[in-house]
Amino acid sequence: MDTSKKKMKYKIARAKLEKRHRCVWCAAMISAGEQAIFMVERGWEEIEHYLHPNCYQSFKAFNLKEIYR
Repeated sequence: MDTSKKKMKYKIARAKLEKRHRCVWCAAMISAGEQAIFMVERGWEEIEHYLHPNCYQSFKAFNLKEIYR
């Protein structure tokens, strides 16, 4: 996949979740009271991602390494 041509844009907002979601990085459930980072990937369709704030830092660092490799 050519990441230079296909740029991924994320809208990042901190949100308290109304229902339970699974973190895409650590695969643990995010409860309704926890803070989470909500990302929407805009492409052919909207894909929603939910991450813990700590997991988001790891996710961002991993993606930057993959893009600039």
